[in-house]
Amino acid sequence: MTRSLALDLDTLADRLNKLLPVFYAGSRERLGEFIALYLEQSYAYLERANRAIETSDIQGVRSAVHAWRPAMVMLGLDELYKLAHSIEERIDKGDMAASELATMVNLLADEAAANAALIRSIRHELKP
Repeated sequence: MTRSLALDLDTLADRLNKLLPVFYAGSRERLGEFIALYLEQSYAYLERANRAIETSDIQGVRSAVHAWRPAMVMLGLDELYKLAHSIEERIDKGDMAASELATMVNLLADEAAANAALIRSIRHELKP
């Protein structure tokens, strides 16, 4: 069984505090807005990736995963970023079967969902 990449709340909060001045000009409000955008867009990226899998569009999967990765960095989701990056690398090497690609995207979706719960918790704490 694969170990979950989901962070604990304290680790994520520490990472976001370090990233606050880097990406959000120290504004917790901006961070909250970005979290809302990330949560919305994550579903869109996963939907794009799944549609691409259904049509055997491997480069479409790569494009969706690649477009999603910067937001992972901006929220300190390093483990999720590494998983997404490994999917891209495997696609680039051409050594991943379609069934394995679907499994990897499903794993990415599961891990993103686990992290989303933590992100939502932090977002609620940011509200005045």
